[in-house]
Amino acid sequence: MRRKHPGGWCGVVGLDDAVRSIVSRRDPDGFYVIIASSGARELLEKMGVEYEEYGSNIIVRVKSRRTAEELAKTLYRRGYLEA
Repeated sequence: MRRKHPGGWCGVVGLDDAVRSIVSRRDPDGFYVIIASSGARELLEKMGVEYEEYGSNIIVRVKSRRTAEELAKTLYRRGYLEA
């Protein structure tokens, strides 16, 4: 049985935790890195975001913190955001 604690349900990553995890770190070149499942391809193309495919994952690198936050929220809500 899961137990409720102030930050949410134990063992379940929420939207805020997922976004905070992404925007809290950058790669050496200063980009925010977002990993999505391959099902996000159409969404990313529709949004005009450049990405690279590696196996069954899609890697998105963006410079803007705001863009990274919005993209991470959209991907999370649609179930495409990878851990």
